[in-house]
Amino acid sequence: MERKIEDLGKDIKEAFGMSAGYVYQDSSDIRERIAHKLPEVNCRRIMAVIPVFWILCAFYMAEVMLFHHRETMGKVMALCTALLVIAVVYEVLLVRCLYIRQMRHRERMRRCMILYRSFWWIWLIGLLLLCFLNFRARMSGAIYVFACIVACLVPLYPLVDFVVMLISSLTISILAASASQGNIQMLFYDYIVMLVIGFIAQRLEIRIWAMREYIYLTAFRDPLTGLLNRRGGNALLEEELGSKDGGETVGVLMMDIDYFKKYNDSLGHDAGDACLKMVSGCIRETVKRRTELMIRHGGEEFVVLFLDATEQELRTWGERIRQAVIREGLAAPYPKVADVVTVSIGAAMAVWKSGEGYEPLLEHADAALYDAKNAGRNRVVFR
Repeated sequence: MERKIEDLGKDIKEAFGMSAGYVYQDSSDIRERIAHKLPEVNCRRIMAVIPVFWILCAFYMAEVMLFHHRETMGKVMALCTALLVIAVVYEVLLVRCLYIRQMRHRERMRRCMILYRSFWWIWLIGLLLLCFLNFRARMSGAIYVFACIVACLVPLYPLVDFVVMLISSLTISILAASASQGNIQMLFYDYIVMLVIGFIAQRLEIRIWAMREYIYLTAFRDPLTGLLNRRGGNALLEEELGSKDGGETVGVLMMDIDYFKKYNDSLGHDAGDACLKMVSGCIRETVKRRTELMIRHGGEEFVVLFLDATEQELRTWGERIRQAVIREGLAAPYPKVADVVTVSIGAAMAVWKSGEGYEPLLEHADAALYDAKNAGRNRVVFR
């Protein structure tokens, strides 16, 4: 029995190691995806725990008034009031950033990063000051335990943030020891131990997160171009619009590489793959700050979806993609349209219905693409 358990443990360890190896084959892409999501995840965690902070501050204000700790009453009341005001301000800012104001992804990521980092430092410093006041007045030490739990388990620290927080905690512990604060010194050492344990737990959580992102990349991404495949396009569109009832206007660009079959037949499949990568790279670099819904629809066809786009904006993005492909200057062996590889683009506005994927949105864009080809290719046609 013991032998079987030992063998099972080895198998699990080997499987986890192999999985980790597979993950790190795509480590740069996965790390980039995690880095982009981390600030928003931390902000949502802040929103979840802020009501608990309100209750905690109200509890300690009531305790000070009830037991008449006169030597610390004024300081505790002022500090708790300041923390309550800060929490309300941050709650408003987070709701505005995440739900009300429509911002581009990178701008929202930057705002979220500023908000969650500043919030944790302000609140941790405030909670630690309350710990000092509570221990001086010989009040409950529960707030210290709560501060440790929050510091260790709620935010997902990047490595740099963790090192800064650990150094700060060590500094505070040394100051507490030099001030001869009795059991405060021991409690701050406990705080550091909990911080390290919490960080290890977070690393495991991020590893599981990385595994999930790896599965996403392999299941929802086209391996050649790195763009979404059809399944990924449907999943991401459902994620973006799934909370809405339908009737949302979506801008659609459908594009096709001009005479790609002749290109493939003349130069071979390796050259054809390189051409597909070039065009997909132009699409990604052109529109990545505006949308993540970039899909390889099949063969040499690509689709880009824009939420809340206007007709003029759609025409502009289509023209930018067309020009970006021409600037690459990839020689065309069949220069009926141009001496370099070009794309034809059909643009259209469509209405998304709840529960539908992206494919029903393509009807008008497909017709516009057909018009672009009939008109001579290498152009953007809106329908």
